Amino acid sequence: MGVLSILMTVAAKAAVTCDIKDEQLSAVQRAAMLKKCLIEASSKGNVKQVAEQQKKLSCEQNAWNKGLQGSDKESYIVHCL
Repeated sequence: MGVLSILMTVAAKAAVTCDIKDEQLSAVQRAAMLKKCLIEASSKGNVKQVAEQQKKLSCEQNAWNKGLQGSDKESYIVHCL
């Protein structure tokens, strides 16, 4: 169950979304769709993309905390990444 919660967290943060609430699916179809979505969300490429997005957000937050603006902010973010 722990792996499932981790994968769901990754899927929630990733470009892949597993929101199937509005779909009119049977329980079997819903489970299959969710399983497929979680597999896609946990793929190496998607996990890497999520990590890069989180790193960029962290760098941007640090630049904001330091009060950087303009070219100083851009330079900081490039160096941070």
